[in-house]
Amino acid sequence: MKQNLGSIDRILRFILGIWIIQLLLPSISQPLIWWVMMIIGVIALVESFIGHCWINSALRLNVK
Repeated sequence: MKQNLGSIDRILRFILGIWIIQLLLPSISQPLIWWVMMIIGVIALVESFIGHCWINSALRLNVK
């Protein structure tokens, strides 16, 4: 798996994941919306650590 994310993109995804999980989730009362946002936050964190985005690969984008 080749990295296709640049350093700024990785930092922004990390910040987005932390923001969703730490600040947004406690204010959501609907269970379905809570789980969807949790999955989005975890995916953003995982992508920031591994430096690879599957959507960018499918669209053949390289923002590195």
